[in-house]
Amino acid sequence: MEKIDHEFLSDCSNEEWLSYQHTVISSDFVPLKKREELFVEVYTMLSAMKARVWITHGTLLGAVREGDFIIDDDDIDMDMIEDEFRVIMYDIKLAFLKAGYVVRLNDEKNPKMSMYKSGFKLSIGALKPSGKWLTRPIQKYPRHVFSEEKYMNFKGIRCLVPYPAEDYLEHVYGANWTVPINSDDMADIHSIKFFNFRSRAAFLLAFKILIKRFKKLFL
Repeated sequence: MEKIDHEFLSDCSNEEWLSYQHTVISSDFVPLKKREELFVEVYTMLSAMKARVWITHGTLLGAVREGDFIIDDDDIDMDMIEDEFRVIMYDIKLAFLKAGYVVRLNDEKNPKMSMYKSGFKLSIGALKPSGKWLTRPIQKYPRHVFSEEKYMNFKGIRCLVPYPAEDYLEHVYGANWTVPINSDDMADIHSIKFFNFRSRAAFLLAFKILIKRFKKLFL
C-alpha cells in the first residue's frame, strides 16, 4: 500500500477521492483476523463514545448465520439513527482520524461515514425515521426491529443488533437468508424485493446497479 495522508484523503473532494481511493482499499483479500481486529477496535471506540451503533447487513448476517464474518464480504456494515448520528459524527471522525483511519464523512442530506485502515472499509449509515420504516437513500427497514436495545456477543464484544435479528435478515435477504451464497454480488441479487426499497426511483436505481454487477460477473 502507498503511504497515506489521512487528513488529505479524509477531506479531499469526491473527484479527488476517486483518484486516490485505491491507496486505502486493498485489491487483495483482507484476512479475517485483520477484519476482526479492526471491527473490535472500531466498535469498542464507538461504545466508549456512547454511540448506539447496530451491526447490520452482511456483518449481522455473518454474525447470526456463521458466527463469523462472511469471507467474501468487502466491508463492515453498521447503522445509527440519523438524529443521534448527526450529534456525534464530527467527534467520531476526529477520534478515528487520531486512531489512524481515513474517514470519509458525507454530512449532507443523507449522512454516512466510511472508515478505512489496513486496506479495509467499515461504514456507518444513518437511518431516517419515516412512519413505520427507517430509511436510507435506497432501502427501507422495519422500524420495530430497531425499537429495543438488544445485544449479542460477537468477536468477544457486546454488539447492538436489530431485534428480532431474523426479521431484519429476512427483510433484507429474503426467506432463504439461512442458506449461504458464495458471491456477495449474488447475495445482493437474491435480496432484491420491491417492498424493501424506499421508492420506485430507489428500486430502479438499485436495479441498474445490479445490472452492472451482472455484467461484471458474466462478461
